[in-house]
Amino acid sequence: MTDWHASLDKDFPNDKEELPPGTGTGMSSPLEPEPNAQKIDEPAGLVPEEQFHPGWCTIRVSVADIDGCELLVIEKTVQSLSENVASFKEKIAEEMGIPPERQVLYCKAGLLEENNKSLAHYNVGAGEILTLSLCACGRRGDMNKACRCMEMLAEALMLSMHKYELQNN
Repeated sequence: MTDWHASLDKDFPNDKEELPPGTGTGMSSPLEPEPNAQKIDEPAGLVPEEQFHPGWCTIRVSVADIDGCELLVIEKTVQSLSENVASFKEKIAEEMGIPPERQVLYCKAGLLEENNKSLAHYNVGAGEILTLSLCACGRRGDMNKACRCMEMLAEALMLSMHKYELQNN
């Protein structure tokens, strides 16, 4: 039988001593923790912000009217895609009269969720069409109210896709 307590009395090698064969840096012991996976702050499949389109460009924003019957597309020019979502929403507010805090923007990558992130962070590019939805449910103050924003967005997206198909067929 092996006396495990005896092994605790042994001195372990330090940086100046050689390790026994097979215990070098290339091998991991089952007792050693796995290195932590690097936290990914970028949505999957997006080009890093620094490598994305650096210059000015025009971005289109589509929004359905209240009835969802007519689709309006506006064009906004930005000097750089490093402009953040909040300042882009301000440009929309100037033209449309919709307060930035009620604007919900979607691109190919999904929701432009964080106002302090740049357009390049979400890989919004020249000529891309963003979809503007309104947070009109009044839920901001009362989280117990049912939210219709996603339902309204789904309707607007379906209408937008239908009109796009009609134009391209």
